[in-house]
Amino acid sequence: MKQIIVGEQKTYIVLQNENGPCPLLAISNCLLLRDSIALPANNRNSRTITLEEIIGILANLALTKTDVASSFSLNEILTLMPSLARGLDVNVKFHAGVSGFEFTDQITAFDFFGVSLVHGWLNDPQDEMTANAIGGRSYNQLIEQQCLESDLRLELEGKEKEKEKEKEGEEGKEKLCTLAEELNTIHLVKTFLNSTRSQLTYYGLQELHGKLPTLSYSVLFRNNHFSTCFFNGESLFLLCTDEGYLTGNIVWEKLGDIDGDSEYVDGFFVAARVDGGGVNPFSEHDEDLAKAITESYADNVQGSGGGEDEHMAVGTMVAMPEEGGTGTGAEQLRSDETFVRNLVEQEQRAQQQQQQRVQQQQQQQQRVQQQQQREQQKSNCNIC
Repeated sequence: MKQIIVGEQKTYIVLQNENGPCPLLAISNCLLLRDSIALPANNRNSRTITLEEIIGILANLALTKTDVASSFSLNEILTLMPSLARGLDVNVKFHAGVSGFEFTDQITAFDFFGVSLVHGWLNDPQDEMTANAIGGRSYNQLIEQQCLESDLRLELEGKEKEKEKEKEGEEGKEKLCTLAEELNTIHLVKTFLNSTRSQLTYYGLQELHGKLPTLSYSVLFRNNHFSTCFFNGESLFLLCTDEGYLTGNIVWEKLGDIDGDSEYVDGFFVAARVDGGGVNPFSEHDEDLAKAITESYADNVQGSGGGEDEHMAVGTMVAMPEEGGTGTGAEQLRSDETFVRNLVEQEQRAQQQQQQRVQQQQQQQQRVQQQQQREQQKSNCNIC
């Protein structure tokens, strides 16, 4: 636990000592910042609280919410809360706005406690080709589509060979065109998913600014994390809840872009100095985590035959293996390897950032060209 000052108000927030998505923590901190719940005096004095105690506080709040009891099953909410400490199965919808998630029983917990769950993983509608490729499909549906790529390519190759032998009629040519269109759609979707592994886009960031109420708290899903989010009317801030932020004056991380260039502020939203403490909750590791989850989901779909009942959560935590080795020699070797790996990672990050800047410039140019083409078409129609 950590005592912070937000504006002129002192309050406590809960930190986590183990990395993970933990949507229950994000909900709890939203309620603490709103003064909807309070932590017991013994916890404030010891500056510690257990997961079971947090669930107990939320359960007591749930028992008092008679105004929403008719819309939700209290027993179901109480049963769901322990599972929210481990993760949450969320299926993002890319064209349904910042609140676009497939409805599940777990998401009802957010509605029950009056906390908005939002995301900024949205496709820019001005990118019409990608927008048409995604359509109204959700994340899980797009991944299932990606699993069909190899089969479609084999089928396309077979049709092309038959065409060369002039055995294809009009129906065969039409099938050939259909396969090519499906593969092009898969390519566009794959490009979108690969270029947005942080699960945030510039358009999505813009939409969050436009849709969230001023001075509001919500929970933002990004990089397979659930973060308490505050919008002051001008900027978005993510509450820093890693145990590394227990000491020092860092309270919020300003979400100003999608590249992970973090700016930290204190409770008065004044730039705070980073003294080596704290961990950036949205690191390159999390992009790798997102990729690993996507690949695991695809493998699961292929292994199960694409059944609807077998799926993997986008927001599920994946444990990474720890390195082994003992002894002074091994420790020195690991130290040298870490030094080299850090240098390589820095270079890779620099290259990725450069590639992202180039892609953004290209996308901006494409949007300008598309806009010019639409204006030219309107002008031609007016002439006619």
